[in-house]
Amino acid sequence: MLIAHDAERILGFTACLSLPLINRDAPTCRLAALVVTDGARSQGVGAALVEQVELAARRWGCDRIEVTSGNDRPDAHRFYEREGFRPKPVRFVKPL
Repeated sequence: MLIAHDAERILGFTACLSLPLINRDAPTCRLAALVVTDGARSQGVGAALVEQVELAARRWGCDRIEVTSGNDRPDAHRFYEREGFRPKPVRFVKPL
């Protein structure tokens, strides 16, 4: 987990992990959460957090970073695309 803050408050955070997969030679970095407070958006906080995730992923030997974002989050989708992520849409979920 990484936290972005200024002298007075938390501006955002991210959580990520290295995920070994049996069908890939290198692990995948899973960006499990990325949150930036409303007042800190569009100020580079999210980009700085993604940059730190990328550094961690490289240290772990990951060959890619993946993130999931719901269809109802077009602003988040634009952000991820600006950060170099590309959509790979097909995901199936079975609620339990």
